[in-house]
Amino acid sequence: MQDLTAYDDLFTNPAWFLRGFDGDQAMFTFVRTREPVIRQSAFLDGRTPISVDDRILQVPADAAIAWVQTTAHTQVPDRIIAHISFCGSTLLGRLLQGDGHALGYSEPHVLVELATLKAKQHPLSVDAEQWRALLRFVLMQYRKAWDENATFIKPSNWVNTLLADLIDASPKLKWAIIDTDLEDYLIANLRGGKARLQYSLNLLNHFLSANQTYRAQVLDVERAKLEPVQRLLRLLMIVYETQQRLLECAIEQARGDICRISKAELQSDPTASLAKIARGLELMLPRDGAASAISREMGQHAKDTSLEFRPDIEAAENIRLRRELDTAFNQALDWRETNLRSVA
Repeated sequence: MQDLTAYDDLFTNPAWFLRGFDGDQAMFTFVRTREPVIRQSAFLDGRTPISVDDRILQVPADAAIAWVQTTAHTQVPDRIIAHISFCGSTLLGRLLQGDGHALGYSEPHVLVELATLKAKQHPLSVDAEQWRALLRFVLMQYRKAWDENATFIKPSNWVNTLLADLIDASPKLKWAIIDTDLEDYLIANLRGGKARLQYSLNLLNHFLSANQTYRAQVLDVERAKLEPVQRLLRLLMIVYETQQRLLECAIEQARGDICRISKAELQSDPTASLAKIARGLELMLPRDGAASAISREMGQHAKDTSLEFRPDIEAAENIRLRRELDTAFNQALDWRETNLRSVA
């Protein structure tokens, strides 16, 4: 029998961060990190450096699964904030961390890799028991914290295709949702420029690999002789509807009540929104810590805290874009009522 005690420090010490998973090699990769790195990183997907030295450890998936199966289960719940893209989830994650009262793992890349494997029907994802154990191991890695802080995961919306599997893998899962309305989502994409639009179109391809629900509608848009803006708006609508559909499917499967807020609620009443999410996730967030976080975070850019955030400037840009594209928006909304709402 394999001696699994050799992995105890690696699998329980928060300084060892689960950075990646190679499905073809069935191998997990860990690097050394520090609490401020995790706490301050808007994304743990490789965009910012996580490692604090050059140490890298690789562990076979079989060893990780065996360790999970022989480890005593704790009463600590997994916590997940599910969301659609560009809805304020990064800001929500920063607010929930308060003044160090919780630790958020924001968009760890391992979950993206697992969602991609699932979409491609990789052999590892076909064996239900093995797949469940892999997901459970990954979730356990994001319970690790310094000073016994409560933790939560804010996955990439790429992982929305994996939500049902995560619910199945975690009997004690607590989760919350933040989303936004369709027009705000469309304008946020347009306001973000080419990089954001390319991300959304890549996300659409991922969704189509995992689920064929709107494939006919995508093909119709691609084949139609549309103006570029009209084509883009319709494809973005499909991305939005797919994300909402995945969230609704997860809600149907989830155990217990689901805590849900919108971007508009977070912006208009951050105190009440934060309290609602904290209750839903069973996070202890003292009132003074919440107030301090709101004062600090609402005035800076969530993804780059070195930049000031001006809601008045963003609102003015939103109004300008909506007026400039009024005809295209109305045409796309009419198309949506006929071609997407009936499918949903």
